[in-house]
Amino acid sequence: MFKLYPRARVYSDFRQMFDKEQKNFDALIVATPDHWHSHLVLAGLAMNKHIYCAKPMTHSIAEARRVKAAALASKVTTKASLQDSCASYARATTELLLSGAIGPIREAHFWTGTHSPSGLSRPKESPDAPRGDELGPVVRPVSGAPVP
Repeated sequence: MFKLYPRARVYSDFRQMFDKEQKNFDALIVATPDHWHSHLVLAGLAMNKHIYCAKPMTHSIAEARRVKAAALASKVTTKASLQDSCASYARATTELLLSGAIGPIREAHFWTGTHSPSGLSRPKESPDAPRGDELGPVVRPVSGAPVP
């Protein structure tokens, strides 16, 4: 890719790129490993950039609430990719849930039909959530290994 655009600058830290380049772009496409999505979306919204984010945009209700608040406070467009959301089976499921046909939902379990080494299996341990649902300066994937 960089052979096609030899004058493109290369960054290893998105924060440095945002600091130096934020005047040079209007929108942000977030297509990074999943555990970075909400962090990049929030950073983009803080810079008043339009956002298109691959799913999932967040990994917890607390992250979703932070992103929602930031999106509502901004004057930009925010869009998440949701494959299959307009398929007939997805719409039929939504109608069942919203109509109350199956009663109140107290708990939901979901899974994917793919077998991938990307952490889609259920974690074996259940670590305590950090106080205040804050991860601090280090973001960790589900496995608990530090992210470089």
